Amino acid sequence: MSPSPTVSSIYSRSIGSPRLDIQLVHNGTSSSVSSEPDCPQITSADHKVGDARGFSTALESTGSRLQIAKRSKPQSDCEYQKILADDLTGIQWENEFYGECTEIYEELVLATVKASQNLSSQSQSRLLDYYFELSTCPPEHDFILQAVRDLKLSLEESQSREIAAVDKWVKHWDPKPGERISTAWI
Repeated sequence: MSPSPTVSSIYSRSIGSPRLDIQLVHNGTSSSVSSEPDCPQITSADHKVGDARGFSTALESTGSRLQIAKRSKPQSDCEYQKILADDLTGIQWENEFYGECTEIYEELVLATVKASQNLSSQSQSRLLDYYFELSTCPPEHDFILQAVRDLKLSLEESQSREIAAVDKWVKHWDPKPGERISTAWI
């Protein structure tokens, strides 16, 4: 029994059609291989992206969504170009947002590295002074407090910039009144 020409792949069959099983014979033993769809695993992050009206490959490749996409009427060239332009605008917006978040992260890493290098050099200098110049007083630890202040200031600044970026992101997608967009996945 050969499948009909309309059954070209596991994704093009209607949901109610029977599965295709293939019998493999190797060295006199036969084994059955089913044509179960090999869909990506859908994770909680995919659902959060979907809740925020976003798209993920795992969600879009589920059987029901593929069937809906197949049944929808074809668009005119103008409609299709508008959809592509809107998609491009959304992707550019996402790239800008993630670029800003990456910049915030890199600045925080640089501030941390700078503070730790400063701490290290100050500690070594003070320790050497203490051991080789015995007439000096025990070392003061003001430089440690200053490093902590610098790190705290950098962290607070990056947190405020991140909150502003997330607010800008949510406002861009213009949620309906009362609708809450989850940004935990960001």
